[in-house]
Amino acid sequence: MARPAADVPLPDPEPVVPTDEVSIRMAGIGGTGVVTVAQVVGTAAMIDGWDVRGLDQTGLSQKAGPVVSDLRLARGGPAGPDLTMSNLIGAGEADCVIAFDLLVGASESTLAATSEGRTVFVASTTVTPTGEMIGHPDLAYPSLQELRGRADSHGRPGLNRYADAGALT
Repeated sequence: MARPAADVPLPDPEPVVPTDEVSIRMAGIGGTGVVTVAQVVGTAAMIDGWDVRGLDQTGLSQKAGPVVSDLRLARGGPAGPDLTMSNLIGAGEADCVIAFDLLVGASESTLAATSEGRTVFVASTTVTPTGEMIGHPDLAYPSLQELRGRADSHGRPGLNRYADAGALT
């Protein structure tokens, strides 16, 4: 795939999620960098003046098991951030899901935080087997079409973005 020239002007971005307060759920398989990326994004947001709240859910097995990080970012504004809000993104509260692995990104626990008409998915379609799949090779990975369908039915399908991150890297 050819890259565009460095001097090609890019259009101004148009926000598709709130710009003063945003709730982001990052989901993936342990070892894919979910917690690290959440920390980098949260630190960058703090440096830029955002109020940041986060919660990492790594479970008992960090490698090859599901990992979820929630980030709530808010601009201070005159009243300041709502500090009574939980770090955990609740039912239907996610503005964006960044799925490092679509299997976890389209799981029931991740989808519980989404809302049709609100949530935008940015997801990798690279197949990453779970620890259970490695231990039991007879377990089949669901089809990407099925996983994308789950995400699309819980979000904003016209704005969702999917890419084979493994192939791109």
